[in-house]
This record gives sequence, structure tokens and C-alpha cells, in this order.
Amino acid sequence: MKKSSAWCMLVPGLVILFLFLMIPLLRVLVPSVFTGDYPFSAYVDFFKDEYYRKIFLRTVKIAVITTFVCMVGGIPTAYFISRCDKKWRGLLLSASIFPMMTNSVIRSFAWINILGSNGIINKAMIAMGLIEKPMKLLYTDFSIIIGSVYLFLPLMIVTVAGVMENIDDDMMAELQEIKENVTVHQTVLVVDAMTGQDAVNVAKMFDEKVGIDGVILTKLDGDTRGGAALSIRAVTGKPILYVGMGEKLSDLEQFYPDRMASRILGMGDVLTLIEKAQADIDEEQAKRIEQKMRKNEFDFEMYLESMSQMKKMGGLSSILGMMPGLGMGMGKGKMPEIDQEAAEKSMARTEAIIYSMTPEERRNPSLMNPSRKNRIAKGAGVDIAEVNRLVKQFEQMKKMMKQMPGMMKKGKRGMFKGLPF
Repeated sequence: MKKSSAWCMLVPGLVILFLFLMIPLLRVLVPSVFTGDYPFSAYVDFFKDEYYRKIFLRTVKIAVITTFVCMVGGIPTAYFISRCDKKWRGLLLSASIFPMMTNSVIRSFAWINILGSNGIINKAMIAMGLIEKPMKLLYTDFSIIIGSVYLFLPLMIVTVAGVMENIDDDMMAELQEIKENVTVHQTVLVVDAMTGQDAVNVAKMFDEKVGIDGVILTKLDGDTRGGAALSIRAVTGKPILYVGMGEKLSDLEQFYPDRMASRILGMGDVLTLIEKAQADIDEEQAKRIEQKMRKNEFDFEMYLESMSQMKKMGGLSSILGMMPGLGMGMGKGKMPEIDQEAAEKSMARTEAIIYSMTPEERRNPSLMNPSRKNRIAKGAGVDIAEVNRLVKQFEQMKKMMKQMPGMMKKGKRGMFKGLPF
């Protein structure tokens, strides 16, 4: 799924959150901070008032008890469901979320019939001789806790079961046995950064059951911001050793916390960019290209070499991701995100066009005429308009390069005057 489609799917939920959560909050916070209609002293008075303080403490108490009951009932249930066969797992999960699909009015009447004075619980207790008259169960803290647990327990079960499905106890036992019988120098866990909180839970479970010495995070070149790295480090206390920034072995990079923070904040990662350039770019080839550019002898052969070097460094999107202001933390007014798939297809078509030229045409683009362009388009399997566009872009690039020496001389006489170059 393309990123634009994924964002479109988020729009309805974001609109609802904005209308029913953000706007009410802003209507309270903005007057408090900017207009003074609701000064901070009003918040202090709120907690000084015994009536409001009791309501606040009662709310916290109900929330804590509800959370505890959901954990006690939800985690074992989720564990049981995650260990069932796939067929039964689906049925049990459906049964767990069924209460959430029931109309709220029907649920309210059902609990009135259960907890009311003439409800099932009171009738049963009177019949057993435990009480003489009905207890007040409705409209109490007890009934609120029951209703809250009824509402939130399915969420606890579904969420935890989804995490536990990714952990196989038999596999864990085998790993423990292997570690006990084999001399292990270092245990490294590889997790998918795209899974977010699941990656943290998996890392915690492996660390507790097997014991790990470090973590490798993969797929950090995707939409993820790298928050999983911070959480895994905090939960397990183990270092992040390497991060995967692509599909190739060369895309496995050593993890530097400061560089990752710079990428997340949109400040780029210039040090990694320099290291990749030093490792992947042929110095002699780069010098040859530079000399030809200075002499304005740029041709399609050099164009191919430049594209090849860019591919070695991970492509255009990878390079821009490490440039300050163009990385993951892009904000308003900065360069929009590049569609990597479309960019790679465009580069592949450009390569096909250049490879369809004869060596003489590559070295001397001025030989291009309609007949040659038509032959090149057929050889590359593209429309002749694409060939014309490439040739035009190439000519514009040559003109710019022809002007560069003059611009540099002018700069030396002007703003660079007095500098040692």
C-alpha cells in the first residue's frame, strides 16, 4: 500500500479525534494560557475544594481497580487464546469482542436486570439465605467498576493475545536448551522496528526467557521513527548494536544514538552520509568525473556512472534522508517525501534509454537526431517523448555546468574575497 493511501485511511479517524478531543481540550486550555478567563488559580481552587477532591480521588480509585481487574482477568485469558489452534483462536477472539458489538442500551438494561433490587444476583443471594433484603448494587462504585471492566476487558484480551501469538513457548524452550548445551559467545535478537510496541514486548520476553546481549533493529528505512529503539533499550537495558536501513547486507549500519536522534528530528545524518560515500564511491572515478565537469565534457557515460554511484549509496531517497532538513522529521515548508518506488522506476527507464544508445552517441550527445531518438526509444521500450525529455534535461544540465566556473570566479572576487581559495 502506498503511503498516500495509508494517510487517506487515517483521515476519518483524525477528523473525529480533532472534533471531539482536540477542540474541547483547546477550548479549556487556550483561555487558561492566553486570555486569562480560566486562570491557573481556578485549578488550584479545584483541588482545595473537598467536594471536587473527593470526586477526583474516587475517579482515580475506580480507574486503578478497573485496570487491575482487567489485567488479572485479561492476561491469562489472552495467553490461553494465543495457545489455542488457529480455528479456535478466531472463535474465542470473536467471542471476546462480542460485548463491544452489543448496543449500549441493551447492555444497560441487561446490567439493571442483573444488579437491580429484583435482579438475578439479589434473588440468588436471598434464596441461599445469605441476605434478608436486597442489597443496593446499582448506582454504586461497584456497578461502575463492573461496567468499566465489561467495556475494557475485551480490549485487554485482544491486545495482549496479539502480542502473545508472536511468542512460541516450544521455540523458547528449544533456544534455552541450545544455549545451555552450546558455547554461546553472544546472543543477539533481531526485531522488526515496524511492529512498534510488539517489538518491545518480544525483546522483553526473549531477554527474560533466553537472555540477550544486544538487539538489531530492521526496517528503519520505512515509516517508523525509531521509537522502538528507545523503548527496547529502556525495557531490556541491552544496547542496540546495528540497524537495517535497506534490504542489502551493506545497508546494515552500526547504531549511533546521536545520529538516529538527528534523523528523527530532521537534522540529517551527515556523518553516516560521509562514511557511506567513502565506502561506496570509487575515488579515481569521482576525480575523473570532476575533471570532465570542470572542462564541460559531461556526457551520458558519466551520467550512467553517477547513477551507479548513487545506487551504491542506497538511492536518492536514502541520500536525501541523511541530508539536514530533508530527513524523517520533515515539517511544513520542507521538501516533500519522495516516492522511492516511482523514483527507482524512473531511474531504471533512464538507464534503459542510455544503454540503448551507441557508445558514440553516449560520448557525443550532439549526434542525436529524430531517427536516432526513435531507434533509442524502441530499444528501451519507452515513448519517444521520454527520450526527448532526457536529452533536454541533459542539455540544460550542461548549460548549468558551463556557467559554474564563471560563478565560482565571481564568488571569489565578491563574497569569497579574502578567503584562502
